[in-house]
Amino acid sequence: MKKFLLVLSIVIICIILGGYFSRASILAWLYRTRSVSDPLVIESEETIKETLLALTPVGMNKEGVLHVIDSQEKWAIMRVNYDRGFALVDIGIPFPDEYASDMHPVIGEKFIRVKIGDYVERFHTTVSVYWAFDSNERLIDLYARKDYK
Repeated sequence: MKKFLLVLSIVIICIILGGYFSRASILAWLYRTRSVSDPLVIESEETIKETLLALTPVGMNKEGVLHVIDSQEKWAIMRVNYDRGFALVDIGIPFPDEYASDMHPVIGEKFIRVKIGDYVERFHTTVSVYWAFDSNERLIDLYARKDYK
């Protein structure tokens, strides 16, 4: 009888906790205990930018930046655009009036978007970097962006 009550108590506790903790939160906790393959992705956007500007300084040509990107096994080029730069609003950085096109400056003449990694803490986070180039294909700036799901 004692064993039965013990098993019944455990089942009831599991049912109660199962209703309290979602599957996603349990998976997030499990992933959080796992090591991250590239520690750079868990840093702040500002730290990622500073680190990558040390590897790809302003003024570097596009081929040099692509060489650095290609040397990173886990990075994936998501988009290369030679027709225009990117607007900050395109990557989720808001401006005061999101409907006024003159409030959304385009950065550069060309850009490369690279996914440098992702991780799960409380949310699944994807880390992307946008390298912006001038018309002479020289790096003028870069932006790191974290998207949470």
